Amino acid sequence: MKKYSVAIPSFNRAWSLPRAIESLLKQSFRDFDIWILDDGSIDNTREVMGELMRNDKENKINYWRLDKNAERCNAQNLLAGLSQTEWIIFLDSDDVLRQDALEILEENTKRFPEAKLFNWGAVINWPDGKITYRETFKPLVVGTGHEEFKSGKIGKGHFAFTKELWKSDFGGFPENARTFDEFSRETERLGLQPFYKNSAPMGNPWGDDWILFYRLTRKNISVPIDQDLYIQYVRTDNPHDYKKQ
Repeated sequence: MKKYSVAIPSFNRAWSLPRAIESLLKQSFRDFDIWILDDGSIDNTREVMGELMRNDKENKINYWRLDKNAERCNAQNLLAGLSQTEWIIFLDSDDVLRQDALEILEENTKRFPEAKLFNWGAVINWPDGKITYRETFKPLVVGTGHEEFKSGKIGKGHFAFTKELWKSDFGGFPENARTFDEFSRETERLGLQPFYKNSAPMGNPWGDDWILFYRLTRKNISVPIDQDLYIQYVRTDNPHDYKKQ
């Protein structure tokens, strides 16, 4: 059994999946596998994945396809269930991990063996070529029950957590959350509010990444890794929007 799973939900991202997966196949640390859930894509994702898997000499790629779109929260629930590793990292299908990301994470798990949650910073590429940085989230309250935070401090792919925490301290996203409005109602019904301050937006666009990190940090300390291990491309469905790749 591998130590880490990198889980990628994807819908109509045939153009960006090769970039995301290539960043994983080039990782300097090799004890991991890759899980891709094709969430009912109607582009050529299946053909692209077939080619990527034929060239995967270590058989790290696991590909599952849904006939109908289940939406992002349900897709992440399925991926967390499929993963059989100790640690999980979610990666957006149009972003990448730095090639030494898993090596640095592994070093930190050995340095802090009691930790079950780590987070790091990111380099953010904008369609106009601008590059900004998201600093590593360092809680004002060092301990369980990190302070409430609003969007902009954490994002999907910016943290790793043990599968044990997913099952025991989070329990998965609401099964009925197929649209943004349903997501909002379900989170309120389940008592997941407040997870942001002063009516700030939940996130971009659902807030599922903020909710996951918030819930996990109620009982667990997130150890900050002060490096930019995640490379984010601001969401677009047109690869030609990017002047810098």
